[in-house]
Formats: sequence, C-alpha cells, structure tokens
Amino acid sequence: MRTEEFILDDSQKVQLDMLANQYADICDEYNAIDAKKKAMNAVIKNMLDSFGVSKYTSSDNISLSMTKKKNVSFDEDKLLAYCHDLDDSGKALDGLIKTQEYVDMEVLERMIYADGTLKESLKSTQIVKPDTVTLRCNRKETLNE
Repeated sequence: MRTEEFILDDSQKVQLDMLANQYADICDEYNAIDAKKKAMNAVIKNMLDSFGVSKYTSSDNISLSMTKKKNVSFDEDKLLAYCHDLDDSGKALDGLIKTQEYVDMEVLERMIYADGTLKESLKSTQIVKPDTVTLRCNRKETLNE
C-alpha cells in the first residue's frame, strides 16, 4: 500500500473524526467485554475442574462443556540428536532420519539479480495471496500539564 499524502477538506475530516471516535468507543467496549469473557471462562473451567465434572447444563438450559487436549510436541533438535544416537547404536530402522531439500532463497535472489529473465519465469511458481489490510485504533490520552 502506498502512503501518499492527500489534503482532506473539512467535511472529510469531520466524517473521519466521527467514525474514528465511534470506532475507538466500540474497540474499548469490545476489549472490556473480551477481558470479562476470558476471566469468566477461566473461573468456569477452574470450577468444573475442581468439582470433577466436564459437562454441566444449567436450570436455564445453558450447556457448559470442557475438554482437555494434551499439547505435546518435540524439540526438533533434541529429537534429531536422539534419533542419531539410535542410528549409531544400530537400534534405528532404515529411513528414520530423512534429508529435506529446500531452495536457498539468497542464492535464488543472486541468480535473479544476475539474470533478469528468471524473475518472469519464476512467476508460475509464486502463490500470490490477497493483501492483508489491518486497521488499528488506539485512543491517545491527552497530557495534562
């Protein structure tokens, strides 16, 4: 996205000021509600856990259900070292450790720089995704001096 400067007229400034204020208010309200939701979520999960139940239906027919999922992964470097030790001791099966091919992007960039025709022919290998447009809003507090 190019950042070009445009001079806005007073009407445009008023419209953007109004929308900016409304958006800031909505963001503040959303953040407060989201914080309350997260706090309530933690309290409910803690209570369900301490009561030893994972499901509950209230008298108002509101259903609560809590699931726990183990979150285990491997440290790739430690796992690779462990598997190398297995391989060295003869305990590993053939094919346990694989070699992965990859393209060195720095070398590719040097090739493109040296041969300008490569850039066009590489376009068929590109995946072009839509631009991500993000709107951020922060309310700046005025300094009282």
